[in-house]
Amino acid sequence: MYDKKRFIFIGVSSLFLLLVVAGLAVNVSKTMPGNALVYVNDETKEYYAPNCVRDVQPLRLITIREALSLGYVPEKNCMKSGEFLQKGRSLAGLLLERVGILKEVPPRWNKDGSWNY
Repeated sequence: MYDKKRFIFIGVSSLFLLLVVAGLAVNVSKTMPGNALVYVNDETKEYYAPNCVRDVQPLRLITIREALSLGYVPEKNCMKSGEFLQKGRSLAGLLLERVGILKEVPPRWNKDGSWNY
């Protein structure tokens, strides 16, 4: 009987430890909302995050929803830099955020589609 209890305890503890490790290892990223504002180049049919643009003169500002509907693609260097995603918390971090132990990660995008930098 004693061995059975110990076996169950070790099994449950191992499962709990595995869930904790997995929860720390898996991160959740957020994609930009449809109303996020991006700069587009009508000649190359590419879109840019505002942080990737130095000279806005040849570009125009539209929502990502509009850019995608026009068939525009993300500019490669801007996409590689991770500008179009917001890195989120791990699954364990999200749980701690939900119960109020951690503060919410400030969003990269405002409700009006502008960007927080």
